[in-house]
Amino acid sequence: MLLRTRISFIVTLTIAFICASIVFVGLQREQLIKNQYAVESSNNQATLWSKVSLGIIEEMEDSTSLILDNTALIRAVEAQDSAILQELGREVAASLTRTPTVDRLDIVYSDGSIAFSSLPSVFQSAPISPDIAATFIRNDSIAAGISNDMNRNAYLVYGFPIRTDSNRPIGMAIFSTDILTVITEMENVTDSRVIFVNRRGRLISAIDSSLWRTFYDQVDLDDLKTVQTVNVENQHFSITVLEQKTDLSGLIGRIIFAKDISQLIASQEAISRPSAIIISGLIVLFLVSLYIYMSRAFAPLSESVSVLDALSKGDLQAQTEEANTDNEVGQISDAINVFRDNLLALNRYRRLRERQQARQKRFIIKEMTSLSDTLDGDEREEIIEQLEKIRAIVHEDPEAADRQQQIIRKIKSTDDQDIQKEPDSLAMMALAFQHMSGRVQDAMHTKEELSSIQKELDIATRVQQSLVPENLDISKQFNAAGFMTPAKEVGGDFYDMFRLDEHRIGVAIADVSGKGVPAALFMVMARTLLRSKVFHINSPATVLEHMNDYLEQNNNEQLFVTLFYGILDEKQGTLTYSTGGHNPPIVSDKNGTRVLEQTEGAVLALINDIVFKEECVALEDNSRIVFMTDGVPESFNKNGEAYGDDRTLQTIESLRPGQTPEEDIKHLIDSVESFVQEAPQFDDITCVILHYKKDRHELTGDHDD
Repeated sequence: MLLRTRISFIVTLTIAFICASIVFVGLQREQLIKNQYAVESSNNQATLWSKVSLGIIEEMEDSTSLILDNTALIRAVEAQDSAILQELGREVAASLTRTPTVDRLDIVYSDGSIAFSSLPSVFQSAPISPDIAATFIRNDSIAAGISNDMNRNAYLVYGFPIRTDSNRPIGMAIFSTDILTVITEMENVTDSRVIFVNRRGRLISAIDSSLWRTFYDQVDLDDLKTVQTVNVENQHFSITVLEQKTDLSGLIGRIIFAKDISQLIASQEAISRPSAIIISGLIVLFLVSLYIYMSRAFAPLSESVSVLDALSKGDLQAQTEEANTDNEVGQISDAINVFRDNLLALNRYRRLRERQQARQKRFIIKEMTSLSDTLDGDEREEIIEQLEKIRAIVHEDPEAADRQQQIIRKIKSTDDQDIQKEPDSLAMMALAFQHMSGRVQDAMHTKEELSSIQKELDIATRVQQSLVPENLDISKQFNAAGFMTPAKEVGGDFYDMFRLDEHRIGVAIADVSGKGVPAALFMVMARTLLRSKVFHINSPATVLEHMNDYLEQNNNEQLFVTLFYGILDEKQGTLTYSTGGHNPPIVSDKNGTRVLEQTEGAVLALINDIVFKEECVALEDNSRIVFMTDGVPESFNKNGEAYGDDRTLQTIESLRPGQTPEEDIKHLIDSVESFVQEAPQFDDITCVILHYKKDRHELTGDHDD
C-alpha cells in the first residue's frame, strides 16, 4: 500500500472515529434524556392512576351510610341470618345502582366468609380473600385498593367494618367497581390506551382487548424503567409498564400505557434522512479532495520508492539519480544511495558469517533429531517433517534467509518478536530447538490429560447405562426389550418401563436435543422428573404439561426434549399416550403395520403453558408396538442418504411371527448397520419393542369362581 494511501486511510479512520464519537456522545445524551423522561413519565402515570383510584374510592365512601345506617342489616349480620341478609342486601344493592361508582356489593362475616353478594354466581367469592378480610375486621380498619375474586374478575374495592351498637366489628361491607372504570378514566386523562394484565401477560381488563394481542410478543413486562417502542401495522406506540401490587389478594399485575407516536416518528425520519445524506456527502467530498492533494504532494517520491523496492528484492545495482539536496526529496535520494553501499558491505559480511554457522546448524539438527525420538505417533511424524525442511535449508544457497524465516514462522508462529528480527539462521534454529523441547513437554502433558478425560467419560458412560432398566419383563401380557447406543461416549436418549399399579404399566422414550455430556445431564433431569410425576398423575398429557413447565423454568441452556409417554392397561388391552413432539410408536398386527396418530403438543422445555392432548388405542392380540428415537430413520450412509421412515416401516413389517422382542430389535439394528456400513453414527439410537398377548382367560371366556 502506497504511503499516500496509508496516510489517507489513517486520516479517514481518524475522521470516522471523531464522527462516531460525536454520534456516540449524542446517542448517550439522548438515552439519558430518554431514561429521565421514562422515569418521570412512569411517576406521573403512577400518580394519575393513584389519584383516579382514590377519587373513585372517595365516591364509594360517600355511600357507606346505606350500610352503616341500616340497623336491620347490622342485626342480621350479627345474628348471621342468611335469609334476612339476602333480602336486605338486595335492597341496598338496588339503591347502590344509582351510584355510578359501585358495581357490586358484598357482605362478609367476621371470619371472612361471604354472607351476601350482589353478583349472581354458582360459586360465590368476595373480591377480598377471606383471610385478608378477617384480618381487616379484627383490626377494625378500612380495606381499599385493587383486588380480584376467585373468578379472576378484577375490581377497585372499598371495604369497611360493620359494627354493633357497642362498636364491636362483626363483619365487613365491600363496595366494588370494575377495574375497567379506572381504565376508562385513565384513557380520558392521559390520551393513551390502558391495558391491565397479570405478570405473565394474561389479559385482565382493557377497553380494546384486541390491541394487547398485537403487543404481546413485543412488550417486555419486566422492563419498568424505560419507554418501549413497538410497531403494529405501520403504527408506532410508546409503551410504559407500571407494576401493580395489592395487599387484598394474590393479584400482581402490570398496567400498560400505549400512546400512538406515529406522527412523531414520521417527523423524526423526515429530518434525520436528509441530514444523514448531506453529512455523508460532505465527508466523501472531503476524503476525495484529500486523496487528490496527497497524490500530487507525494509524486516526487515515486522514484525513491522504486529504488527501495528494487533493493528489498536483492537488486543492489539500482540507485537514484543526483538530486537537489536542498529539499527533503533530494535528501531522501542521497540517503538511499548511502543505504545501498551499506547493504553491499553487509552482504559480503553475511556470506562469511553463514559459512561459519553451517557446522553449528548441523550440530543443532543432530540434537533435534535425537529429541524427536522421544515422541511417537503423529507428533513424531510432524517433527521429522519439519526437520527435513530445515535440513534442505542448510544445504541450499546461504542467501536463502527468507526461506529459513518462513520455516521457523511455521514452527513457532506465535513468537512475533523473534520473527520480526533480522534473519539469523543459527538463532532461528535455536528457537526451533527450544520450541521442539516445549512440544515434547506439551505432548506428554496432553497424553496425561487425555487419559484423565477418557477415565471420566468411561465413568459417565457406566452411570448412564445404570439408568437404563436392565429387565423389562414386568408383565405377562407385555413382553418387552430395549436397546440404546449413544453417538458419543454419553448421549441424550433414554427409555423406561415401570409398573404403576396392579394392572397398569408406564412406558416412556425420549430424545434430548444435541449429543454428549450436556444432553446426558439434561436427560437425567428429564428422567428424574418423569419418575416423580407418573405415580401421582394418571393422565399422560398432564404429566407432559407438568414436566414442560418445570423444565422451561430451569432451562438456561435452551435445550429441549421430545418425549413419548404412554400407559399400557393390561385389563383393558389399551395404550393411552401423549407424544410431546416425539415420533409416535409403530404398531404391527393383523391389520398391517402403521404409525399411530401424533397428538397435539410440542417439544418440552422451550415454551411454558403448552396444552398437550392424549389418544387411546385398543391393541390387537399378538401385536407389536415399536418405540424409537429419530436416530433410527435418520441414520446416514457414506453417500448422505438417510435410512428413512419408509425403510423403517418395511423392516418392521418384515419381522417374522414368533420372534422374541430381543430378536426383533437385533433384526432392526442389523438392518440399520447394514445400510450405514462404515459411515460414522450421526445420532443416538434408541429402540423399545413390546409384544402384546391378551389374557388367555379373556380369549377362552374361562373365569375363576
